[in-house]
Amino acid sequence: VTPVLFPLFETIDKLIITWEIACAKCEHFPVGEELLAVRKFLSCRDRLWSCLKKSRYSPTQLNYLGFDESGFLVQWVWMKKAFKSFKKNIEAHAVESKSVVSAIRQLELLFGKIE
Repeated sequence: VTPVLFPLFETIDKLIITWEIACAKCEHFPVGEELLAVRKFLSCRDRLWSCLKKSRYSPTQLNYLGFDESGFLVQWVWMKKAFKSFKKNIEAHAVESKSVVSAIRQLELLFGKIE
């Protein structure tokens, strides 16, 4: 799991940047629920990062991840829910360039690797 976490954060950042560029190209300016979904997704990403930053490495046979699993799992579930909402809003507002679709797919593959 741990070797995939840094690429996960990089991919999230890439997705957000790609989405912002796609919005600008089609002159779509997110407001309301769509903007809230983006903010929530980024907030969940930041909380997961903070949780990992505060975690201590503890290599035991009982601890599969090498750090506090409970805190990670809580933040992980919230981030995945926020991503689903963000993706739903992208699809609803038709801001789907090939690069956005590719970034979403890459992120979903990383989610699968972690799970």
